[in-house]
Amino acid sequence: MLRVVASGFYRVEFRDFFIADELNSLTYTFMNSQFLFCAINVCRFSPLSPLLTSLPPWWRFIQCLKRYSLTYHKYPHLLNAGKYFSTIVTVWLLFLFRMYNNKITKSLWISGQSISSIYSYSWDVLMDWSLLQLDSQNYLLRDELNFKNHAIYYFAIVSDGLLRFSWTLQLIIPSKYAIATVFVIACGEMLRRWQWNFFRVENEHVNNCGQFRAIKEIPLPFERDTTNDELNLPSEPQVIKLSSRITNAYLPQRRAGFPHQTDDIQRWRDFQPRSNAISYACSEVTDDEHSDINSLDDQISQFETSFQDESNRSNNNENYGSSGTSAIESDAKRA
Repeated sequence: MLRVVASGFYRVEFRDFFIADELNSLTYTFMNSQFLFCAINVCRFSPLSPLLTSLPPWWRFIQCLKRYSLTYHKYPHLLNAGKYFSTIVTVWLLFLFRMYNNKITKSLWISGQSISSIYSYSWDVLMDWSLLQLDSQNYLLRDELNFKNHAIYYFAIVSDGLLRFSWTLQLIIPSKYAIATVFVIACGEMLRRWQWNFFRVENEHVNNCGQFRAIKEIPLPFERDTTNDELNLPSEPQVIKLSSRITNAYLPQRRAGFPHQTDDIQRWRDFQPRSNAISYACSEVTDDEHSDINSLDDQISQFETSFQDESNRSNNNENYGSSGTSAIESDAKRA
């Protein structure tokens, strides 16, 4: 919780934004927490209510900006920040509608809430769950699924959309049942978040395995000849630690189906000495399309050969210079 409250001062990890997302479903609790300090007839229209309700989306908004400052990727971090910003705007539009109950404020609130719901629902299914992929082997799902019964995915897609728009009940049910209606909507949001957790963690696990962040051995992009000395050594798995920044940076492109592209600036910005040097050396070899060197050993041997040639050439020049000087001195003595 301390890392969530102090968002912006810590590097954002999965546990941080996962807990912050859970808090976003407790808006009913945050909204009514003001009544612990004052009576309902006094604080009913207090600005403290929307202020407390805006805290969870504000924390997620700061986390998105923090991740953008580390990766410099507008997609998806700034796009995700826009989702939580729309939630904050909707909270304050609802407060204005309750303060000034007229057609203008009501229209503004309905418009803002509709945009926020569509925004959030699309993000749930497309980004958080990586579903609704048109080119997937599993119709409108994704290629790799951990739950055997595919029907639960379709049920989750439909139920998440219905619960995202549960706020429309306030427009249908009479205002005299407003308290009960808000309570039912809050319970529905808790059930929606409970369902969201399963598919969000599953999608994170699938992406971790796909990005080789959940295993110790990483396949190298070239073949390496094994020497006799290495064959006699006990076989131990080689642990190569990749920078979490670079794997997190390319995760959105993988989800969206974009090709994996790496530029030199991004590669060396994420370089960590003695942490992922092997992977960067590999990428330097494989990224050169015009190079005929297929392994690091060939590159090292070529460098040693060129260095030896330069050394021999310099030694020959020194020998030639010394022999020339000796010949001149002998001619001078004869003269």
